[in-house]
Amino acid sequence: MSFIPATLPQTAAQQTLVTISVDPPYLENLLECLAELGVPIDPTIDHGPLTKVRFLAPGAQEYRIRKALRLSGFTRINTRPV
Repeated sequence: MSFIPATLPQTAAQQTLVTISVDPPYLENLLECLAELGVPIDPTIDHGPLTKVRFLAPGAQEYRIRKALRLSGFTRINTRPV
């Protein structure tokens, strides 16, 4: 159970589902990039022709996460509020 103070803006309290698709050889690089973000995540990894990494992130961090991933060369990023 988590406690969200009433003073937080609603967007900061929302969660965003982040999905990143990578070619399998780049999975380790992606996981290292995510570890450097400093945002606690619990990723689910689906292996296939493209490896998909999914995790929930604070909605307020979505822009920062997208920017860091793009700067690291990861461009197949999808997000949606949950």
